[in-house]
Amino acid sequence: MSKCNPVLTPIDRTFVTGKVVNSLYREVFELAYLITGTRLDIYGIAYTIGIVSRKLDNPTNTNWQNIKRAFRYLKGTKGYGIKYHANRTKAFVQEYSDADNGGHDLTGRSATGVICLFSGGKVSWLSQRQASIAIFTTKAHIVTACKDARELVWLQ
Repeated sequence: MSKCNPVLTPIDRTFVTGKVVNSLYREVFELAYLITGTRLDIYGIAYTIGIVSRKLDNPTNTNWQNIKRAFRYLKGTKGYGIKYHANRTKAFVQEYSDADNGGHDLTGRSATGVICLFSGGKVSWLSQRQASIAIFTTKAHIVTACKDARELVWLQ
């Protein structure tokens, strides 16, 4: 993958499914999972890793293409990273969260994303599918806000 062409988005949902070798897929997934801790773009790489992790036991060609695309995205954004600021005025916790309201094609469940920053650098994050289907955008955002609040309490 060191000679791959970079891409602008970390996931593509247009590939057709098929079988892939399970052990190689797991090894590549584990490497990609470790990289998520070094990146600030939560909706980019963490979301993609969450999607491809659902098929660890039975990966398809679509999953394989998506994980390879994630590495091409990482190559194109290798200048991105986490930067902590020593300035005392920024020494406070910031939290951001969002939901996509039914963005999953098959289940209709929303995705939740939360990121916590301290001194400008990422210290905690999550990107996961919500447990229930949110009929309204407001419900998807309330569920996300609750996750956000729990994460903030845990950090305290």
